[in-house]
Amino acid sequence: MKEQGTAGTKKYWNAFYKQNVNLPKSSFCSKVQETLTSESFVVDIGCGSGRDTFAFASSGVDAIGIDGSEEAIGLNKSKAEELLLSSKVSFIALDLCKSSDLRNLFEELKNQGIEKQKHLVLYLRFLLHAIDDKTEKTLLETISDVFPQGTKFAAEFRTKEDEQLNKIYDNHYRRFVDTDQLIPDLESKGFEINSFCKGTGLSIYKGEDPFLARVFATKL
Repeated sequence: MKEQGTAGTKKYWNAFYKQNVNLPKSSFCSKVQETLTSESFVVDIGCGSGRDTFAFASSGVDAIGIDGSEEAIGLNKSKAEELLLSSKVSFIALDLCKSSDLRNLFEELKNQGIEKQKHLVLYLRFLLHAIDDKTEKTLLETISDVFPQGTKFAAEFRTKEDEQLNKIYDNHYRRFVDTDQLIPDLESKGFEINSFCKGTGLSIYKGEDPFLARVFATKL
C-alpha cells in the first residue's frame, strides 16, 4: 500500500511501481512460504508490484493482492494474464483509509475463504511503517472484527530503531513502528503471538540493512 492518503504520495508510488517491475520475491515471502499449504489463501495487503503475491500464486497457493496504487494494480492484472496465473491470483485497488470499503472487501474475502475451505493468511510486508497511525488503527480493528478464528497474520515492518539508519529510498512518507505498543495492541485485538523477532540482516537491499520486525500471529 505504501501510502499516506495524499495525492502526492499516491503519485509517488504510482511512478515507483511503474519502474520497479519483475523484482524477485522478498526474503520474508520465502519465510512465510515455509508455513503455507495448498489450502492456504494469502491476502497480500499492500502488495505493491505484486512480487510476493505472484510468488505465492506461482507456488500453487491462492492469493489476492490489495494496494492503493492504481498503477501497480493495473500492471499486476496484466502480468497475471501474461503468466496465465489469473486462476490463482487477483488484484484489487483499495484505499485503506476508507473503512467501509475495507470492511466490505474483508467480509467478501472471509466468505470466499469459508466457501473454498481455505486457511486465511494476512500478509503485510513493509506496510505498517508506510501508513499513518489512524490508518493502522482502522486496518487492525477491521481485521480483528471481520476475520475468523484461525486466521494467520504475518507482518514485516521498520521499527523505531531504524529511524536513524541509512535509506536507499528516502523521499516518501515513512513511519517507524514501536513494537512495545504494536504487540500488546495485536494481543488486545484477539491475536496470539506465535513468533516475534526484530533486528538487522532480515532484508538487505543495495547496501541498506534496515532494522525490521517480523510478527507471526493467529486469531483466537
